Amino acid sequence: MPPSGVKKQLIVNYPIPEKVSVVLGDLLYFEKEGLPAGLQNQLIQLSAFQNPEFYKAQAMRRATYNLSRILFCSEEFPKRIGLPRGCLSDVEHLFVRVYDYLDESVALLVRMYKKRLLGYKSLGYEINEPEISKFKEII
Repeated sequence: MPPSGVKKQLIVNYPIPEKVSVVLGDLLYFEKEGLPAGLQNQLIQLSAFQNPEFYKAQAMRRATYNLSRILFCSEEFPKRIGLPRGCLSDVEHLFVRVYDYLDESVALLVRMYKKRLLGYKSLGYEINEPEISKFKEII
């Protein structure tokens, strides 16, 4: 998480494969074969976080030459990427797509849909809302 405390939304600009091979062991192992380079990079970024010792030393105006600003907890192997098991929920957010459909003609369903969107946003999902022409007419 950046020092601002706001988690940056990861943007996917490439096709996600239909199937991704994951082995749950001491780490989450992802097969590199078939994964786009951008997706591999985003997986590695999921396990990176800001080093609090760096910012503490920087705030006290001490030398930071031997402190890393970002700590990486992932491991790269020749054929696999290993992430800590604690990253599983973040990985799910990266791969899972939720499709939610709406009957625009029922006002109650429109209100329920808006509440669901707030729930999805609070869970960290990126929302791609279609243009719904009757929102303004119903409400």
